[in-house]
Amino acid sequence: MCMSCLSAAELTLMQGTAVAAFIKGGAVRAHDLLIGRPAWERRLEAHEANADFLRTMGLDPDTVLGPPPETGAAATRLWQRVPAHPGPAFAPAGG
Repeated sequence: MCMSCLSAAELTLMQGTAVAAFIKGGAVRAHDLLIGRPAWERRLEAHEANADFLRTMGLDPDTVLGPPPETGAAATRLWQRVPAHPGPAFAPAGG
């Protein structure tokens, strides 16, 4: 077997890491839902943490990340699901 080929153990490790990353994202959202924390709060905290990190590197966070996410009612309206239109309000004439 060549040196650049992947072994079964390496593939299992990479797949396990990917699955753990997907589970972690869903677990964070589920935890926020259970404690009643709005999604915009999590997005704002993540943006602030990233901005602080960029400042320590001497970079301007507004240039790299863009403006901070919307907060409060504006963020809630932005991320609400729009219901699908049920169709016409009349029943077709039939016989």
